[in-house]
Amino acid sequence: MTLEMRIDDLAQRAGVPTRTIRYYTQQGLLPSPALRGRVGYYDEQHLDRLRLIKELQEKRFLPLSVIRTIVRHFESGADLETMLAPLDMVFRPRWDAPEQRALTRAELAREAGVDASVIEGAEHMGFLFPSGRGRDRRYTADDVHILAVAKEWLDLGLPIELGRHYRATLEEIARMQVQAFRDAVVEPLAHETLSPDEARDRLLEGYHGMRRVFEQLVSMLHRKLLQVSVEKHFASEIDDEVAS
Repeated sequence: MTLEMRIDDLAQRAGVPTRTIRYYTQQGLLPSPALRGRVGYYDEQHLDRLRLIKELQEKRFLPLSVIRTIVRHFESGADLETMLAPLDMVFRPRWDAPEQRALTRAELAREAGVDASVIEGAEHMGFLFPSGRGRDRRYTADDVHILAVAKEWLDLGLPIELGRHYRATLEEIARMQVQAFRDAVVEPLAHETLSPDEARDRLLEGYHGMRRVFEQLVSMLHRKLLQVSVEKHFASEIDDEVAS
C-alpha cells in the first residue's frame, strides 16, 4: 500500500520545515502533491526527493540551482555519482571545518574580526557570496576568509573599482571555463559507451587537468603582464623626462 502523508507528516519525516517543502515545490525541485479536495497528499517519492536534496545541500554543499539540474537529469536516467564527481571538486569546502555554518552579518564580522566598513567594502567589490536576501542573508566560511583579503586590500589603499574589475573579469573567465569543460570533456563523453565508473574517472581527469592548466596560466600570465606594465610605466616616465 502506498504511503500517503500530509505536508506536516512529510516535514516531520524528512526533517525540514513545511515552508521549505512549499518552496521546493514552487521551484520545481519537488513534484506537486496529489490533491483531494483542498488537501495535498505526498508519498514515498516526495520523501526520497527531500532526503536527496537535503543530502546534496548538507553533505555535498551544492546550491539549489545546481540541485535542480541534477534532479532533472537523475530522473532521466543519468548516474547520480557520475554527475556529482566533478561538482564535488568545485563545491567542496576549501577550509577545514566540522560543518558548514550559515552566518549572519554580525556573526560574519565577529568570525572575521573586522568592522562593518570592511564588509561593506568587500560587498561593493563583489568579494562576498551570501545566500538569501535582506534579513535572511547568510554567509559561509569562504566569506570569512575572503574578508581577510578584503581587509588587507583596503588597508593597502587599493581602489575599490580595481576590486570590482577583478571580480567581473574573473567571473567572465570562470563562465568561459565552465563552457570549455562542457565542450571539451562532457559533450565528447556523451557519445561514448562507458560505464558509470569510467565516465566518472574521465570527468575527474578532465576537471583536474583543466583546473591545473587554468590556475598555472592565470598565475604566469598575471606575472608577465605585470612585468610588461611596469616596464611600460617606467619607459613612459623616461620619455616624459626627456621631452621636458
